Amino acid sequence: MGSQSSRVAPAGVVPSVEGGVVVNVVNVARSENKSGAAIATMLLDQNDEIQRCFKEAASAAGAANQPQALPVMPSAFAQQIQEWAVACETEAYESEIGTRAHSFSVPMLVASHSGQSEKAQELMSDMEASLNEEVSSKKISPSTEAWMLGRLLAANCHLRADADRESSDLGAWLKASRILWNSVDAAGVEMGNRMWVSTMALLAFSKQLDASCICSSPDPFARETVVETIGDILSFLKLDLRAFPSAANGGADPDLVGQHQLSLSDAMRQVPEGAFRAWAISLVKLAGVQADLEIEDLAEVFREAMESTVPGDLALGATTWAYAMYVAEWKRLSATAPGE
Repeated sequence: MGSQSSRVAPAGVVPSVEGGVVVNVVNVARSENKSGAAIATMLLDQNDEIQRCFKEAASAAGAANQPQALPVMPSAFAQQIQEWAVACETEAYESEIGTRAHSFSVPMLVASHSGQSEKAQELMSDMEASLNEEVSSKKISPSTEAWMLGRLLAANCHLRADADRESSDLGAWLKASRILWNSVDAAGVEMGNRMWVSTMALLAFSKQLDASCICSSPDPFARETVVETIGDILSFLKLDLRAFPSAANGGADPDLVGQHQLSLSDAMRQVPEGAFRAWAISLVKLAGVQADLEIEDLAEVFREAMESTVPGDLALGATTWAYAMYVAEWKRLSATAPGE
């Protein structure tokens, strides 16, 4: 096994500084899962305690900037998330060099989504150290390094208090947007890769409608261009890759893409079960909320995906879906706030 992080791995009892949660975890086996289904039910049935939590936190957040992380959640939800996070962190300490940065990225993202700043920063340091070692020893590919840097950036964005983090430079924004769109069109052969590239691109563009360079642009078509791009990405996401396998090689004809569309739920079922399907679905849910997209209800496919036996998928799926619900409540209250 490669060299380990200098910090001591969690020994099963892990206190959460922010939430005061203490969880005793000896082992979370990848076996039949009932806790994922229970958390999914709690979210999808809009548990009264969770609804009250979101409403109170959204009201306190104010209308100026979108909240960047979850508020303090009800204990039943928080304890289960913490249990999964501990399992992920334990796995990260036990992982080989070459997979360790990826392993640390999961509990790091869970902590940043949950607003556990101190814990997230701690795990970010572990992930950065692991990533540097894996890059210098050539144990990971440049594409994997890029994915890991993206996860570090995502965690950092959740930790920042300033929500208006988009560039005000329209030229730089357009360049970055072209690069992102080209990555969707040229996504690799593996179905999971194409689905994930489309998912992350949809999430990225969903925030661009509020970017300062778009909101302040004198171009009357700037916002319309973003909306059209989001629609195009959604079409790629809903593409039936089995009926149109040549699209997996990139450069697909947009007209043909439009002829091979699945429902969004069925499209998300194309994400392989072991490739964090619950998280992917919840990210699409979040993108829909952020961009005010009229997309189909993903509740049932999310419920199915939360039967996963992968703790990291369950934790990220649950926290991201919960965050989408929180943002939806915040947007609802902001739209009805005085002066809006």
